[in-house]
Amino acid sequence: MRATEQAEQLNDHMVTGLVRDGVIPADSAVDRAFRTVKRHWFLPGTDLDQVYANVAVVTRRRPDGVPISSSSQPAIVARMLQQLDALPGHRVLEIGAGTGYNAALLGQLVGPDGTVTTIDVDPEICAAAEGHLQVAEASNVSVIRGDGWAGVEEHGPFDRIEATVGVWDLSTRWVEQLKPDGLLVAPLWLRTGLQASVAFRRRNGGLKAASIEPCGFMTLRGPGAGDAGYEQIGGWTVSFDEPSPTRAALLERLLPTPPRTGPAPDLPAGWFTRMALIEPDAVHLFSLGRDGPVVGRGVIDASVPGLAVIVSDPRGANTVQVFGGEEVGGRLLRMIGSGPPIELRNLFISAVRAGEPVDEHQPLVTLTRPNFRFVISGN
Repeated sequence: MRATEQAEQLNDHMVTGLVRDGVIPADSAVDRAFRTVKRHWFLPGTDLDQVYANVAVVTRRRPDGVPISSSSQPAIVARMLQQLDALPGHRVLEIGAGTGYNAALLGQLVGPDGTVTTIDVDPEICAAAEGHLQVAEASNVSVIRGDGWAGVEEHGPFDRIEATVGVWDLSTRWVEQLKPDGLLVAPLWLRTGLQASVAFRRRNGGLKAASIEPCGFMTLRGPGAGDAGYEQIGGWTVSFDEPSPTRAALLERLLPTPPRTGPAPDLPAGWFTRMALIEPDAVHLFSLGRDGPVVGRGVIDASVPGLAVIVSDPRGANTVQVFGGEEVGGRLLRMIGSGPPIELRNLFISAVRAGEPVDEHQPLVTLTRPNFRFVISGN
């Protein structure tokens, strides 16, 4: 079988699986876009079985091994496109060019009467995306090299804006360049290990979430990157809400030691969402193995000192791993059972410009960032 025919079959198989799993509505515009735009055009040299698996493919890393660019998991790409609801004739801005795959899908959704502008700070990423988009014949997509935090005012105003990199805050420029009643979709860093793709509707001068989806994205680079990010420690990639030399040093001590391992308790859906939002000692780490990501979620305690995490392997099996003092393991188990879990999709999030009054009563948590306060209410 020729490689082109194999790729066609693998792409159809991937999309059919996304439809079967309820990720993409059958015969929808997103379904048709995925069947038209082939992912391997944007991942040259990558094994086709990997290209058409429903997994993210890392394309660039920092010198310390932390990923900085990737082709996102097709399932989350599809969910975010549905959140964005780009329609024929729309003008769309994408923050973060990546491989160009998402921009090409957007080009299909807006059609020949619409336009897509994708912007990235990295010249190598821009050049690669441009080449891939030429292969895809995405003539209604333009690639701009620049700081995405500033938007692209000369191409606006936009009906839709989508950030395809994780953000800690929202740029006021994006909001200014978004039409009234427009949608801004961004993977928002809430707390350590907790990102959410939030579709904000601009209405009456405010931004309120129209939909929320779980996600995980590389973080924005440049002046608007914020304090949150990742560090490579002991073979794990660790999430930090802000630089913390003390916590990093403690993890450097604990992670190389052999953990005590045991069976995990039954885990209610949303248990870590609650922990991440309300527990300052929550910790999240992950590593990328051959079979997929291994994720650790739990708590660190400097007073013990110790670290306890629920480790989930690519097959979905969970174990408890305790590093250092065993008391922290008991603390983790008590925290898991201490309150009702929170379903991320059912949260209510509003973005309030800095300096403006907050009209929510008794929110679950308010995250204060330089440009916006994110007021989160429970479900």
